[in-house]
Amino acid sequence: MQPIIKSLNKPYPLDLSFKKRWLNCLWFSVFVFLFLILFQPFGLHRIVGEHIWVALGYAGVCFFVMAFLNIAVFASFPGFFAETNWTALKELFWVFVNVACIGLGNFLFSVAVGFIAFSIKNMFVFGGYTLAVGFFPIMAMVLYNQARLSKRYQDESRQINISLAVAKRETTALQEQLTLVSENGNDALSLASNDLLYIKAADNYVEVYFLEQEVVQKKLLRNTLKNVQMALNEEQFMRCHKSYIINLSQIESFFGNAQGYKLRIKHSNELVPVSRTCNHEIKNRLVKG
Repeated sequence: MQPIIKSLNKPYPLDLSFKKRWLNCLWFSVFVFLFLILFQPFGLHRIVGEHIWVALGYAGVCFFVMAFLNIAVFASFPGFFAETNWTALKELFWVFVNVACIGLGNFLFSVAVGFIAFSIKNMFVFGGYTLAVGFFPIMAMVLYNQARLSKRYQDESRQINISLAVAKRETTALQEQLTLVSENGNDALSLASNDLLYIKAADNYVEVYFLEQEVVQKKLLRNTLKNVQMALNEEQFMRCHKSYIINLSQIESFFGNAQGYKLRIKHSNELVPVSRTCNHEIKNRLVKG
């Protein structure tokens, strides 16, 4: 029991893609429709000639409930739905909310079409069936997925750190003079490329972290990461996340959990996340050959 509780408090990936959340609503609804058509549970087979329309109704309820929760509610509470503090326990809680709301929606739909009578008992029975079919299999999948991803990223990180240490001894980082300018041109920062540690987005500004006489300094420039990235050498710098540009030669170590990879930058305690879409690229750029 204790290992399970420990796993529940560990990081878990959160899908922030608007497109993927819409697709999840669609595919889950299609699954519900096909499941009902194929197995016709809960007496659905007794509705002669109408079971397809009833199955479509349940699938529609599923789609609209999931869309409301995972699009509207998701967008309304960005602080809660932040991957930095998302855990397996939060994932299971959100799955439970989705399944419970779908169960309630399906119960009301069943009452509306005359499939069952309205009563508190029937509502809880129907909700129990929905949880049994939906929540418990997904709970097992979430726990398995958390363990699988965590092991994968930790194992790969150990191997990358070994290769990275060798690469640091064998290569010399590029050195050139950089000038980063604010969007309006009224402010600028000039420095050697090796002294630039990382750049972080901050609303309408970017925070530039750099070394000055071996001491970490921060400079705030009014600009976007996209504009700043255009002024940097692509061989030495990489945008590894929507909010970060890093100096590849200033990476101290590489580690991972179920959410993916994170980087520790030299001279800093900053843990820089790596977007999952950048996993393959950053591994190839850090470990050559």
